[in-house]
Amino acid sequence: MNITSAAVLTAPPTMVAYVSSKAGLIGLTRTLASALGPYGITVNAIAPSMVRTATAERTVGADGGFERVLVQQAVPRTQEPGDLVSTLLYVVDEGSGFLTGQTLDVAGGSAYLRAPGTVGRPRPGPGPRRESRPRIRTP
Repeated sequence: MNITSAAVLTAPPTMVAYVSSKAGLIGLTRTLASALGPYGITVNAIAPSMVRTATAERTVGADGGFERVLVQQAVPRTQEPGDLVSTLLYVVDEGSGFLTGQTLDVAGGSAYLRAPGTVGRPRPGPGPRRESRPRIRTP
């Protein structure tokens, strides 16, 4: 069981090193699942958003980090450590033995909401229609 981050799914431009390291953990999860599956061992990950912990309160939360994350979530509250427990128990349960190589997003809906303030506003539709280029056939 690996713990990565929902930041991998939202890709904040100011967190390049962090997002890259957490994306690597997702790759590790998938390759270990492939390598260990034949032995009946499953490997999965969960991707929480910013979780209220003592360390987070002192660091990223001290400068308004919790508030910035909160406006990007569909669930309007800060994530607590207990919010991850039921997901962890589900993933490691014997009944979930066919679940492997997956990363479960446990982030209050932040992965599908991109920019601050988008909660409750419709996403823009597709851009203007582009002319397609003619395909060149070769013999």
